[in-house]
Amino acid sequence: MHRFILVCCLLLALRGFAQPELVPPPPPPEVKFGVGPAQLQVNVLPELDIIDPRFPETQAKARELLLAKNDLDELRALARKVHQIGLDATAAEAWHAMLRAQAQEQVLDRVIMKRTTAYDLPEYLRGWTATHLPPEELERYDRNPLPLPARVIDEQLDRCFPDYAFYIARYPLYPERPDIALPLAANNLFAVKYQVFNIPEGEVWDGPIPMPEVTLITTPDELKAFFLANVRPIPRLEDQQGKALHADTQPMQDTAAAWLLLVKELHQDGCFRFTQLATQTFIYLGWPATMGAGGSLQVQPTCGNGGKLTVQLHYDNEGIRLLKIEETVELLPGVRPRDQARKLLDPNPAIRKQAEEELSLMGPESFDYLMRERAAAGPELRANIDALWIKIGKVPPAVEN
Repeated sequence: MHRFILVCCLLLALRGFAQPELVPPPPPPEVKFGVGPAQLQVNVLPELDIIDPRFPETQAKARELLLAKNDLDELRALARKVHQIGLDATAAEAWHAMLRAQAQEQVLDRVIMKRTTAYDLPEYLRGWTATHLPPEELERYDRNPLPLPARVIDEQLDRCFPDYAFYIARYPLYPERPDIALPLAANNLFAVKYQVFNIPEGEVWDGPIPMPEVTLITTPDELKAFFLANVRPIPRLEDQQGKALHADTQPMQDTAAAWLLLVKELHQDGCFRFTQLATQTFIYLGWPATMGAGGSLQVQPTCGNGGKLTVQLHYDNEGIRLLKIEETVELLPGVRPRDQARKLLDPNPAIRKQAEEELSLMGPESFDYLMRERAAAGPELRANIDALWIKIGKVPPAVEN
């Protein structure tokens, strides 16, 4: 028996020295609602079916209609369904359906969080930002106010930080970098600590409402400080006699995933498409031996993009507390928006073709740029942008306007 235990210990030690490769990610989700973009245009709910990502007013109208619904369980079930539709659309490369599902999910989440916290958190963050800027930056902020924050929605992130909601507000960098008020940056990640606030049905609440606590994060170093201060120690699993056996490794993998999901928002320039998240736990040998978790997030090789983000988390072996975060960033930018939209009207067919090809290569990452150009365009360019997006996004006839 002692010999068997010794062999097991030696194998475990060798495994720790080897630093095993991260397990491969699961295959893309199967398309469940059809094989083509038209089949991905499914009816979810009349209030949500009006949403078209090209027209922000449809999202505002949908949110207004959804606020009249009181059943939180129904709203959460709809959010799960819409999330799956977004995965199916991504697998089918039906970009318009994907963006539409993402817009629907954000609208649903905004209503759910309003019911949960009593605050419209995206607008709350805008107000919070305006009141926390230095006085000398207010004029610059008035020229470039904070874009509407969107929640980073993920189950592993929620498990890692059950008391927080994370929102990203990103300034567009292309074709020209905006003049951004300090201490804001191109990517602004808000960690919002909230309390669940439920008003019993039929009652009127006239007491104080707990205010969310906000932490602004604009750099990976600030994110590291947030993680080290707020990631909870890992519990140890026990047998029936209450004897500690080993640490529960799932929270470690959740933490690695949470780091990658959030740090990518700080490295994002609006044109990287991240995919293939993989995490695992292992043991760092040394004295004293420590436990750890690692993860990687690959960049999908589209329009010349490449690279990946990787992280290693180090825990102590006693309290299983997070001690250190080591990040590696390898990002290779490809084609970016410049003036391709305006070249859609160029009299030279070769220039027009090149602009169309570059925008098509960018796929969904060209959408926000095209919509900004569309808003300022004349009728002819607007029509060309609409026609190109119908082609790029595989827009089903049912949602064309």
